[in-house]
Amino acid sequence: MDPGSGDVGRWHIDDTIYGRFARAFEHESGKKQMRFRPDENFNADPVEVRITYLDRGRGNWSLGIVGDPGRKLIRNSNSGKWKTVTFEMSGKVLQNAELQLNYEGGEDTIFHMVEIEKIE
Repeated sequence: MDPGSGDVGRWHIDDTIYGRFARAFEHESGKKQMRFRPDENFNADPVEVRITYLDRGRGNWSLGIVGDPGRKLIRNSNSGKWKTVTFEMSGKVLQNAELQLNYEGGEDTIFHMVEIEKIE
């Protein structure tokens, strides 16, 4: 939702497919969150949420639902590799809700993709 309001675009980060285009936090300019809303016809339960990010630096970020205090915190380990983290959650929670990636501290994190898929 509102690309660029809480993040910045990045291009040609590296030679991998993930590095061609990404979005990143830029906390110094106040860009510290990314929000996503599933299509209104989204109806799957349970789901996997997969986030592909560049594990560079020592940034901290979280995944949560807007308005819900429970967040999943990720700490980058500076491996320099693209990593994917997977979370299981109730698809019913995502209906009419927004997923949010938040900057939590340290260096800014670069993200390539957020995927939501029904668990079979």
